[in-house]
Amino acid sequence: MSVLHGSETGSRASIVLFDTNECPFHSIIAECVSNYLERKYSKAIPSFSLSALHEYITAEQIGEVSHAIYDLFLSEKFVRPYDKLCSEIVATLFEGRAAYQRVPSVRIQMPGHLSVNYHTDEWYGHGHNIQNFWLPLVPVSDTNSMFVADEFASRTVTERIRSEEKSISEMNELAKSVCYPLRMDFGELFHFNSHIIHGTEINSTGKTRISFDFRVQRDGDDRGVKDESFFIRPGERKRNPSAQTSNLGAIYIGKQGGFTRIISQKYQVLLCSRYALENGISAPIGETELSGFAHHPVLWNLVCGNQVGSFSHLIIFSALLLPSDPTERERLTHELRSKKLTVHFIAEDIVAFPDRMAEGVKSAYQKSSNLN
Repeated sequence: MSVLHGSETGSRASIVLFDTNECPFHSIIAECVSNYLERKYSKAIPSFSLSALHEYITAEQIGEVSHAIYDLFLSEKFVRPYDKLCSEIVATLFEGRAAYQRVPSVRIQMPGHLSVNYHTDEWYGHGHNIQNFWLPLVPVSDTNSMFVADEFASRTVTERIRSEEKSISEMNELAKSVCYPLRMDFGELFHFNSHIIHGTEINSTGKTRISFDFRVQRDGDDRGVKDESFFIRPGERKRNPSAQTSNLGAIYIGKQGGFTRIISQKYQVLLCSRYALENGISAPIGETELSGFAHHPVLWNLVCGNQVGSFSHLIIFSALLLPSDPTERERLTHELRSKKLTVHFIAEDIVAFPDRMAEGVKSAYQKSSNLN
């Protein structure tokens, strides 16, 4: 069954329609939030509505709800319909030549609050022609919706902001004068470019708005400053990683050189673990390099020791944890290739595959070494 029903395109907006039975995001996320509230209050909450979220939490607790939703975004329950929707968008609107955001972004706007200041995604590092899709989970209009400008107004206001060096409050006032609120229901997607100005006003509707958004990068377009792992192509996501030996991995951290010395091991592990989760890698093995040694005994044991063959992905916080001696690093590279390991350098956002190990290791090491 087709996920997309069609589109309505005008001079000020482009609305894409999707099948809410095939992609029941509202009910999936409502169940997630309801379960969170039931755990929080230790009692069932009958007839929960996303629009009434403000009746159960304060604005300070939005982060906790967002975390619960982001965990859901990594589950098969959400990923399956999300991948289906995005794959059809890529096939239908971009002729199959594009990639989409691996994990979407959630937004919660409660009464009396705004969600984001006026901006363009390009200002936050996205490429000029990255395509945005905004999906409200509840009916939106007026101040609980997103306000948008047309392309001409966006370009004019952006030029004024840059040339006149406007403050955030001045930027908001200037953008507000050229923006209008979207009126949409669940089942509709707003499609716009990353250089279009959009933002929110203080929500005076008495209803909470929850939405999520994602981006699509067409082949050949600049992705901006975002990591390579930010986007995924249709069909690339791995399923049920815990059942696939080929997706078992090990995490390696340490404080050996460069900026790795000032980043705590706790947060190195968190970043590596999150990367593994988002990329379908089960990483039951975690090792930290010994301090005060120059010969990397833990790393060599991972690559050549008694755990060889038990994992195929080595997740390394930074290439600066590799031997600094070129000869030793070359020897390690040879071993990584011979063991057919895929090495993921988190800080450098580079993946070194077995058949191109030397190139990947060199690129990752040079990328961070040039920062020192």
